[in-house]
Order: sequence, then structure tokens, then C-alpha cells
Amino acid sequence: MYDINWLLSATAQCTATIVAILGGFIATRLMSNSTKRKEIQMRIEDIDAEIKLKEPKIFYLKILLYGESLSKGKVSISEEKKDEYAGLKINQEILTQERDRLSYRQKSLEQPKDVLIGLVVLAFYAIIGILFPLIFIIVAPVDELISTIIGWADITFFAVGLFILILYFVWFFKFNK
Repeated sequence: MYDINWLLSATAQCTATIVAILGGFIATRLMSNSTKRKEIQMRIEDIDAEIKLKEPKIFYLKILLYGESLSKGKVSISEEKKDEYAGLKINQEILTQERDRLSYRQKSLEQPKDVLIGLVVLAFYAIIGILFPLIFIIVAPVDELISTIIGWADITFFAVGLFILILYFVWFFKFNK
């Protein structure tokens, strides 16, 4: 009788450890993205509040500059008021652009492509690296040829899963630059 349970058990345990580490990595990534989304949302709310705070002043200056000149003819408005209006309009444009940029960044954090791929890799590696060996521990082949084939298949599946995991990490770090 050829006992390969030790090999199957060892690869299942190693794979389970690697899957746990990858799961922790993915969980950390999800929490980090959640924190970033909340920070961005708070900044967007601050920008919106700042824009709303400046709107009445912009409206007042706009009426002062353009409204009176239309209704009463030419009105002399100080250059200081004109400059203040132009500065407020430019500031409002900058704030609007920043809000739009932050909104785009927030949406990209809501759909983390790297995390979804990580979950697929995790599931694949768990199936071929944990489930396969555990099934054959239960079956416990007694034939030498079958034991050898199962042993080599187990090692091959473990190595393929590890290779895919390494590819994922290479892609992940390249993707996040």
C-alpha cells in the first residue's frame, strides 16, 4: 500500500495558508478603498458647501456688474468689484473641476478590478489546492500507479495555483502604479 495522504495533507495545508494570507490582503484592500471613498465623499461635501457659500456673493456681484448696466444705462462699477467677481468665478470653476475629479476617483474605487480578480484567483487556488487533495485523502487510492499519478497531479495543481497567484501579484503591483 502506498500512502500519499501526507503529501495531499501538506499541499492542502500550505494552500490553505496561502489562501488565508491572500484573503487578508484582499480584505485589507477593501477596507482601504472604503476609507478612501469616505474621505473623498467628505471632501466633495466640503467643496459643495464652499460653492454654495460663494453662490450668493457671485450672484450679487453679477447683478451689480451686469444687471444695473442693462436697466439704468452705464453704471460705473469699481475695478475692485470686477476683480472680485472674476476671482470668485475662477475659484468656483476650480472647485467644480476638483469635485468632478474626486467624483471620478470615488467611482473608480467603488469598482475595484484588482480585488475582483484577486477573489477569482483565491477561489481557483482554493479549489485546486485544497479541495482536490482533500477529496483524494478521503478516496485514499491503494494502487501504486494511481497514487503516483494523484501525487504528481497534486504537486502540479499546487505549482500551477502558486504560479497564477504570483502572476496576480505582479499584475496587481503593475496595475496600481
